[in-house]
Amino acid sequence: MSLTMQDIGRIAHLARLELSEPQAQAMQAKLNGFFDIVEQMQAVDTTGV
Repeated sequence: MSLTMQDIGRIAHLARLELSEPQAQAMQAKLNGFFDIVEQMQAVDTTGV
């Protein structure tokens, strides 16, 4: 899952946050990094655990 700048704007609006363009870009990078980690964890075979 990868968030777009439009997604970040919507999330910020729902959270009632005002983000500058650099802040929104930083937030996008952080959130996408988080989702990358979640995808890696989901890929681990946990059969039999």
